[in-house]
Amino acid sequence: PLEIVAAVEAQLGEGPLKGKRILVTSGPTHEPIDPVRYIANRSSGKQGHAIAAALAGLAGVVAPKKVTVVDFWAVWCVQRAISAMTVTLKIC
Repeated sequence: PLEIVAAVEAQLGEGPLKGKRILVTSGPTHEPIDPVRYIANRSSGKQGHAIAAALAGLAGVVAPKKVTVVDFWAVWCVQRAISAMTVTLKIC
């Protein structure tokens, strides 16, 4: 929504997010129940992609150079990727 984009833009530039690395997660996950069945959500990830693009200052670009995209399919994959990335992030 435009309200989120406006709030993000207000923080960019000389704001408190300047020079920060920010982690945004988005998209669906498929959680295995057994080898055949799984539980899933229908998230498209579009809102998360829009937030990441706005934070990168490149709204409307799907995967700008400033954004690292990591594909995953289950929560444990997300958790592993986040753990690897947070080594270089300052968590506040």
